[in-house]
Amino acid sequence: MLITELSKDHVQVQDVIGSDNLIASRAGICMKGEEVLQHIMDTEAVEHLIELLIQRKHTSPFEFAGLTLSVKCPIFVARQWMRHRTFRYLERSGRYCVSTEEMYLPERLQREFSVESYMSTVFAAYDSMIKQGVPKQEARVILPLGTYTEFVFQADLHNLLHFLKLRLSSAAQPEMRFYAQCVADKVAEHFPITWACFSKLELNNDRETEA
Repeated sequence: MLITELSKDHVQVQDVIGSDNLIASRAGICMKGEEVLQHIMDTEAVEHLIELLIQRKHTSPFEFAGLTLSVKCPIFVARQWMRHRTFRYLERSGRYCVSTEEMYLPERLQREFSVESYMSTVFAAYDSMIKQGVPKQEARVILPLGTYTEFVFQADLHNLLHFLKLRLSSAAQPEMRFYAQCVADKVAEHFPITWACFSKLELNNDRETEA
C-alpha cells in the first residue's frame, strides 16, 4: 500500500517521566537548596525557574524528565532519527518479523514518476520470497527506504529538546520535520511550561535569525 500523507497518529506516548514541577524542584536543590521546594508548586515560580535554566544553559535538571514514544515511519526517517545516539531505541526487526507492505511515497513523486508499479512489484517479490521459505533477513534486502518501520525510543528532556531544535529547523528534511513536530506536540502536552519557555528562548530566536 502506497502512503502519500504522513500520520500524526504514528507517534504515541508510551510513558512519561517527571513533570515541569519535578524539573524545577531538581533545579531548586542545586540552585537554592531544600528551602525552595515548599514554593515549587506555584506555577509562576516554576515558570521563572525553568526560564532561568534555559537562559543560562543549565540543562542538568531536564535530564530528570523525559518521554518514551512509539513511532511508525519510513525507514529513511528512522535512520536520520537514530543518528541521535543519546536516545534508547528498540526497533521492529526485519530479520525476525515480516515487513508490512506499506511504503511512503511523496505525492509529487507519485504524480511525476511512474514508480507505483515498481513498488508493487518489489513487495510482490518480497512476499513471494517469504512464502517460498527465503529467510526474512535475506528477503528484506530488496525493500526500499520508503518502507515503514516501527520503533520505541526513550529520551530525557534535555536531549529531546536538542533533537527538536535540530529537526524542526528549515534545514531538516520535510518528513523529518513532520515527525519532529509530532514529538514537539507531545512535549508541549506533558511539559507545557518547559516547552513554552524553550520555544520562546530557543526556537523563536532561531526562526528570527533564519528570517
